[in-house]
Amino acid sequence: MGDSIRIFNTLTRKKETFVPIEPGKVRMYVCGPTVYNLIHIGNARPMIVFDTFRRYLEYKGYEVNYVSNFTDVDDKIIRKAQEEGVDAAEVAKRYIEECKKDMAAMNVRPATHHPLATEEIPGMLAMIQTLIDKGYAYAAADGTVYYRTRKFEGYGKLSHKNLDDLQAGHRDIQVRGTDGKEDDLDFVLWKPKKEGEPAWTSPWCEGRPGWHIECSVMSKKYLGEQIDLYLASKNIGALWFGIGRPKDVQINGLDFVIMISIAKMPEEKFRKDIFKSKRKPLQEIWRGSSLGVAEIVRFAPSACNTQPWIVENTGK
Repeated sequence: MGDSIRIFNTLTRKKETFVPIEPGKVRMYVCGPTVYNLIHIGNARPMIVFDTFRRYLEYKGYEVNYVSNFTDVDDKIIRKAQEEGVDAAEVAKRYIEECKKDMAAMNVRPATHHPLATEEIPGMLAMIQTLIDKGYAYAAADGTVYYRTRKFEGYGKLSHKNLDDLQAGHRDIQVRGTDGKEDDLDFVLWKPKKEGEPAWTSPWCEGRPGWHIECSVMSKKYLGEQIDLYLASKNIGALWFGIGRPKDVQINGLDFVIMISIAKMPEEKFRKDIFKSKRKPLQEIWRGSSLGVAEIVRFAPSACNTQPWIVENTGK
């Protein structure tokens, strides 16, 4: 660890020398896939990029605690289960196993921990209640719990977006439901169940979590109150910023820190041929190609949300 490493800091929009919270150790959280189908190039590239970065940190002498979740409860999973006439848990389990097979085929090492959202419900309930108690969330009459977006003055700081310029209705701020909202920009932390959907008991209603809350709970459980690195695509930054906090501001009234993101959304337009293949299952692409998996991913940067070139070794 003699040489310093400089990493692009999403908050400051510049490269900065990486200094972990605890000397010699790195706590990093990687936003994992929603397991409703086989993974595609858009899933595969960040897996390779972030695993490579993890290996580089280890090469530099750091002990890395690498946490990457599987979102195993989601509208897409439920729809897939209903189409097949099976339980949502069966769909999630099937595609988690398929994802692990694809990761192994790409020589992506497993994370230190791969938590499942459905196994962390008690923690989500506790965090939501804390947000309600501190005035950052509220329950509507039907039991839906919303995050009170305008309560947090720094919301959007990490993505460098003005809250008033955001459009209600985009996936990054809206999960199902609008009735009972105090503000169009408020988003769901807990939603009432519909018939045939998986559900858990809560103080507000029988229901399930909104996906905004999941990673915050899992990161806090497996990495602690503060973490060094959060890795995901640029468009996820605004979401996470509503749940975590950079070192200089409080978010949600919770003691929870997100310091750095190394992901970047490419500015160039998608190449037409790559765009067409973006949502194809990765297995389908490589089975019909003479290229290896790594080459397929390497030749398709514009189909994904990450670029691997924003980390540099400064030397001594």
